[in-house]
Amino acid sequence: EQARLLLRKARQDSVIVSRAVGDLEIADEIVGFHVQQACEKCMKAVLCARGNSYRRTHDLQELHDLLHDAGVALPDALRELVVWSPFAVAYRYEDWSATPPVDRVRAESLVRAAIAWTEGELPAEDTG
Repeated sequence: EQARLLLRKARQDSVIVSRAVGDLEIADEIVGFHVQQACEKCMKAVLCARGNSYRRTHDLQELHDLLHDAGVALPDALRELVVWSPFAVAYRYEDWSATPPVDRVRAESLVRAAIAWTEGELPAEDTG
């Protein structure tokens, strides 16, 4: 099922984010990209599991709005997800010059929370 595939892919992105916490050789842009990707996949997984369609987008605000329209509220801890959208495209091809740098511990926590939220929103897996 597509929702479970998206969740598995979000978990793959989370591995990069976790490993980057202590590895400053990994650029902030890369960390931000994988945070954005994990969150995007989580949001799409929930939409998919509920039978809601979405267009091909990396815009987390748009996905947030679709979830809202579908009656799905993001937990307060995940409201900041939408600020990671620029990492999907802009910062992949431009220098990241923001100060302060990406808070990698916070990023890892956010991704873990997004995955936990998604797991709670998906129907139980059929273990047959």
